[in-house]
Amino acid sequence: MADNGVWKLQDDGYLNIEGNPESVIYHPNLNILIVLSRDAESIVVDINSGSVLRKCAFSEESQPIVKGTYLPSYDKVLLTDTKAVGVRSDYNGVLLLDTMLQTCLKSKNNVVKLEMLVSEVKNL
Repeated sequence: MADNGVWKLQDDGYLNIEGNPESVIYHPNLNILIVLSRDAESIVVDINSGSVLRKCAFSEESQPIVKGTYLPSYDKVLLTDTKAVGVRSDYNGVLLLDTMLQTCLKSKNNVVKLEMLVSEVKNL
């Protein structure tokens, strides 16, 4: 017999991520979500606060589809697009994603992205 009472629906919470999310990767040690969008962009979200920590675009030329996964036995994140495969672990709690899918240079005039922690730059 059906109950004619009022059903109650409650939201436990949600994260508002601007963009076109394609897939989500959970990194348990850093307690973050890496949202991969259809625009070849990654959005790093802190789970505790829900705030966006970082946004980075992987491809400046075309718009490839970026896919990825977390490898729990190695504590690493694997990302791939149509041109490259990158595997990274966190470096003192920081996951350097901007250069993860950087391919080889085609000419000497190309710009090279270099990611370093501020503490490492101070030691130079």
